[in-house]
Amino acid sequence: MHPGKYVSSFVNSDFEARLCNEVKKLNFVKVIVIHNSFFFEPDKGLRLTLDFIRSNPGFASGYLVYNPHYIEKSVNIIKDNFGRNGIVGVKMHPEDHRCYITDEKYEPLWKIAIEKNIPVLSHTWNPDVASSSQKYADALLFESIAKKYPGLKVILGHAGAKDYYYYKVIKMLKKNIDKNIFIDIAGDIFYRGMVELFVSEIGSEKILFGSDSPWTDPLLTLLSVLRANISKKDKQNIFYNNAADLFNL
Repeated sequence: MHPGKYVSSFVNSDFEARLCNEVKKLNFVKVIVIHNSFFFEPDKGLRLTLDFIRSNPGFASGYLVYNPHYIEKSVNIIKDNFGRNGIVGVKMHPEDHRCYITDEKYEPLWKIAIEKNIPVLSHTWNPDVASSSQKYADALLFESIAKKYPGLKVILGHAGAKDYYYYKVIKMLKKNIDKNIFIDIAGDIFYRGMVELFVSEIGSEKILFGSDSPWTDPLLTLLSVLRANISKKDKQNIFYNNAADLFNL
């Protein structure tokens, strides 16, 4: 989930107080949040993320954000906070930061993530869309990263995202099935049969549930899994087994 105000969007802090209550109505028992301010204001983002976690004890955990334009600050924030006060991972956003996944500015992140066994969630998307900045977040770029840093644990946000590009992402994942590359299914990315396709091609052990709330209604992703023609074990893996293992929850 994304609490807090986001630049130039409908997402605003007035909704923040209702986020947890809304998902609790859907029987969520734990959430991992990324405060929107963290993408552009590291100090403020850290403070508000920790405030949100403290305000929702036992329910909310959080991601830190690695900003490739503030490398030293980002690394220090990770060193000082990962594994404490409910912080369980690091998020990167190549589109927002206009920095290709393969850029050398991310190398300090790969190294500290391996050293401290930190799961890294990256925004990924189909680069061939109207928004030209999505080219920075091409999921296929992670193939070279995974080969160079085999111990890295990476989650491809939005499953690489949108239309025909799913098939390219699946092909890349199958080639690197021995690597620690996962996907999440957060956001407005769904087509009928998509969950079944990913489960059949890469296995449910590689898939994490995500809501992307309030960008999309969390009920959307919830129902997409509940109604999918997959086994009960697959649904348990997607909903919580994989996340509990990956984030040591």
